[in-house]
Amino acid sequence: MKNALKLLFLALIAVSGCGKSTSESSGSADSLANESKALYSRAMDIHDEVMPKMDDLYRLKSQLKDTLGSASLTPEAKADFEGRIHLIDSAEKSMMDWMHDNRLRPIQDTTNLESYRQYMKAKVESAERMKALMLEAIEKGKL
Repeated sequence: MKNALKLLFLALIAVSGCGKSTSESSGSADSLANESKALYSRAMDIHDEVMPKMDDLYRLKSQLKDTLGSASLTPEAKADFEGRIHLIDSAEKSMMDWMHDNRLRPIQDTTNLESYRQYMKAKVESAERMKALMLEAIEKGKL
């Protein structure tokens, strides 16, 4: 899926350069296309960095649930464990939502590459939020 998205993105960049009449508009379009490509790569790099950490989340959640179910905990400790499990659930959902929503929107109007660049910028920002939540859940999920 990742390779297919990269191929689609490269094809969109190639198509976006077609039909420009002046070198100035072509330079601007090339700049926007290059920035969009860099933003796409950054979003995928963030994903690739934290995706392997999903195993850590599953392992931590299992440990927390085992401890929660087997130990006689104070109400405060029980609430703490439940809060950590909830944080891990949120981090897992964040990753799943990000992957589900991370579809490259085709450029309808190649003269409006700025809109596409803004779209890719938002994808990077959402990837960074997802990463931060996952790292927080891993840190707080440790026993």
